Amino acid sequence: MSRAEKIVIVGGGIAGMTAAAAIAGQGFAVTLLESAPAFGEIGAGVTLSPNAMKGLDFIGICEAVAAAGVEPTRQRIQHWEDGRTLVTMDRSTQREKYGAPYVTIHRADLHNLLTDAART
Repeated sequence: MSRAEKIVIVGGGIAGMTAAAAIAGQGFAVTLLESAPAFGEIGAGVTLSPNAMKGLDFIGICEAVAAAGVEPTRQRIQHWEDGRTLVTMDRSTQREKYGAPYVTIHRADLHNLLTDAART
């Protein structure tokens, strides 16, 4: 279904691309404006909670993101100075408990998947 309204999104980062993919998926014509001349390898790892992954499921890329990233079964937070463990968490039941995975992915890989989703 195509809609007459036209949407402009300013900024092609993770939020802008996610918004563009979601809005285009609802039938709107979307124009995305970005000041950078090209998308590149900016940033490092991104952790996506099950709630964020449910949002990505809405635009149809949850499983692609999970496949491109890692679903850790455990997590440990350490003190920055002496390395001692502050907190440990079991992440092995995230899909079952929350209905979506807990994923760590490189920002550029996530951005590429969002860009592809926004173009379709």
